[in-house]
Amino acid sequence: MTLKDKLQIILITYNREAYLKQTLQQLFSSTSPIKECDITILDNASTDGSTELIDNYCHKFKNLTHIRHHVNIGGNANICRAFEIGYSCGKEYTWVLCDDDTYDFSFFPAIKKAIISNKFDIIYTNRCLNIEAPQISKGYLAFTAAFLPGCIYKTKCISSDIIQNMYGTIHTWYPQSILSLDILYNKNGRYYFPDGNLIIRGNITDANKNVASLTRGIHLLHPDLQRMFWHIGFIKVAQIITNPKIRTEVIETANFNECYNETFYDYLYSIINYNICWKENSLKNIMDVLCNLNIKQRFLFIKAYCIYFTKKFLSKVFSLKNTPDKQHKVITFLGLKLKIKHKPRKKG
Repeated sequence: MTLKDKLQIILITYNREAYLKQTLQQLFSSTSPIKECDITILDNASTDGSTELIDNYCHKFKNLTHIRHHVNIGGNANICRAFEIGYSCGKEYTWVLCDDDTYDFSFFPAIKKAIISNKFDIIYTNRCLNIEAPQISKGYLAFTAAFLPGCIYKTKCISSDIIQNMYGTIHTWYPQSILSLDILYNKNGRYYFPDGNLIIRGNITDANKNVASLTRGIHLLHPDLQRMFWHIGFIKVAQIITNPKIRTEVIETANFNECYNETFYDYLYSIINYNICWKENSLKNIMDVLCNLNIKQRFLFIKAYCIYFTKKFLSKVFSLKNTPDKQHKVITFLGLKLKIKHKPRKKG
């Protein structure tokens, strides 16, 4: 069987005509190894010219199908819809793509070989995202699979139960992780991990842009969607892992800060900081974390929370700074300032 016979590609998009144009140019270029595969675009009721762009490509390429939703069902619901279509596509493998990534097809031959072999339940398309891949832990496999185009899935692994759970976890921002976590850790599925990166992910770093990219046009955003962010969403969706020991390991090593030299305590501390700085210290987020950690992890989280606020309190009532000329130190305590002569240490 050829790659075209085995692989169904589904691309989700909404109001990103410029990005989509670049993506379609790459997918249908003369050097693209997937240009003859069946590709379905799920257009989330775009209003910016994306719909017309897709229609123009459909006239040129008969293997391209355009499904335009009557209403914007939301970015995460569109992800779920993509896997729902994959579930009934009739192909052995399903690959869901986004509209803003860049492709390096020099790594594709090995991935194609993995698809043709039919040995694997998950075929990763990337070895690492923005950094050098650390030791491949259970958490790192889960983290990499959370990147939506990061995995090609054996279609028979997409069950009706999985689809229902995906729709049920839209608010976590990680409905796709329901599938990858179930395959990796509930079903002990076989996976292929590449030597390089097929995809360079879209670069969205600003928190507000992150929200915009996922909510996709919602003007009246439900508070639970507004308060949610990457780290907490994944901790919630990881509850799909039935083995408590594996679930603990995945949560502690799937570091969405991509700082693999930090401890789990440091990671929890950063979650607290993000929640305070960006989410107005949402109590619901705090409760979500506590409810989805084990007892040991909860104590660690409470410790980090207490230390965070202790440091904040002390920084407000006490500070020690050098003067601009570094000749004196200024001690501030409860609004009172004391200037003292700075005596540099003698060498030797």
